[in-house]
Amino acid sequence: MLRLLGEVAVKVDGRTVELGPARQRCMLAALAVDAGRVVPTDRLAERVWGPAARPRGRATLHSYISRLRRALGGVHTMAIVRRSSGYVLTTDPAAPVVDLHEFRDLCDRARGDADDTRAAELLTQALELWRGEALTGLDGEWVEAERARLARERLAAQHDLVDARLRAGQGETLVVELAGRAEEHPLDERVQSQYMLALHRAGRAADALECYRQIRARLVEELGTEPGAALQDVHRRILADWPDDVRPSAAGWVAPRLPPASFVDTGETTRRNCLPRDLPDFIGRESELARLVAAADDRATVYTVDGMAGVGKTAFAVHTGHLLADRFPDGALFVDLQGHSAGKTPLTADEAQDVLLGQLGIAATGDARAQWRAKAAALRLLVVFDNAVDETQVAPLVPAGPSLVIVTSRARLPNLAGARPLSLAVLPDEEATAFFARLVGVDRAAAEPAAVAHIVRLCAGLPLALRLSGARLAHRTTWPIAHLSAQLADAR
Repeated sequence: MLRLLGEVAVKVDGRTVELGPARQRCMLAALAVDAGRVVPTDRLAERVWGPAARPRGRATLHSYISRLRRALGGVHTMAIVRRSSGYVLTTDPAAPVVDLHEFRDLCDRARGDADDTRAAELLTQALELWRGEALTGLDGEWVEAERARLARERLAAQHDLVDARLRAGQGETLVVELAGRAEEHPLDERVQSQYMLALHRAGRAADALECYRQIRARLVEELGTEPGAALQDVHRRILADWPDDVRPSAAGWVAPRLPPASFVDTGETTRRNCLPRDLPDFIGRESELARLVAAADDRATVYTVDGMAGVGKTAFAVHTGHLLADRFPDGALFVDLQGHSAGKTPLTADEAQDVLLGQLGIAATGDARAQWRAKAAALRLLVVFDNAVDETQVAPLVPAGPSLVIVTSRARLPNLAGARPLSLAVLPDEEATAFFARLVGVDRAAAEPAAVAHIVRLCAGLPLALRLSGARLAHRTTWPIAHLSAQLADAR
């Protein structure tokens, strides 16, 4: 067994195979994550030595491959094979060889099993393969990005396991586990909804409702947004003490399967809508919206939306997507490319394509890029790529079919082939004032026009700054607007 979900190691009949120094083990890991697929030599060198792989490092690559082949000489279930464009780690298809791939296989089987008890057993087996943080003992840009991606897969499996156990009637036994996870992920609405369900199942409905009050306050205070539809639905069900649309069982109330994305029933088909929740207080941008609405009937149109941080690019793209979603019969997709997200690594093209295929309900097998190109070419989609780094990150993702693509980025993307640019400026004073008044209450804003004008001026027309300022006042109903105006004036 080749282990990646913890310290990188190979075990044969209880014996640990000596794999050599860290970079040599990194090379084996770089092949193993794509076991069965060719990893081009340049990509392999980049994974081990970084994007600026030195010529000496590239020469050392072949030496590392030779040493790894000797180390794996007694392992009959795997081998490193040279291909014209690179190397491939071949494995015995009849036996679980790489723990990462066994983990993914168990998760896929669980997600396709309608029996929640069996699904929970499969997910438990999958998570037991983890022996710590993935790729322990290795470092480098690729390792850090891969480790973060695998951590997200592990967390998703943990979430799925909790969902399965909740649907199987458990609750009280999950409260302690979920309390810790809810504290660790205070803004994760899926975690919070699971915690609320477990509390309710344990007979602690009041605690579940208090949990909702706290998460709602955090979302409004820190992000300026209300909870999403799924979390609100759980809250309503608890308030109603679980009405007839939730089936009872001997073990207690059974939670419904909540879909990972929202769906729109068109009467004949179900259209997938994976866009984030639209903001009910969106205002302005009429001319920019008109351009995109006019483009919705075009074929294969790409718009790039640029602007400074906080100017409202994501809100604009999502709002536009919701306005136009019904014109795209095959669905509306959304991917955060994490180009400028603090503490996050930008998604690679392969990672983004995995997300896109998942939103279409397709399991990524083999070459995800080829799968995405082939599938998207036959569909009419609306796709939002949010928070892009540059053109090179986006270009492989643009579908070839008759779709509308909206790309947001802090940078302009003049080299994205065929794209139409659209730059967002700060809101003019009139729209900024109306937006702020909608956040704090029109009557309240009308009572202190000078203080409102001062805050709008200090926020410089940036929607994010206005939203955060408005959220503070919306939940401090005794504050005069002038009080916040003075606070902002004093702050640098």
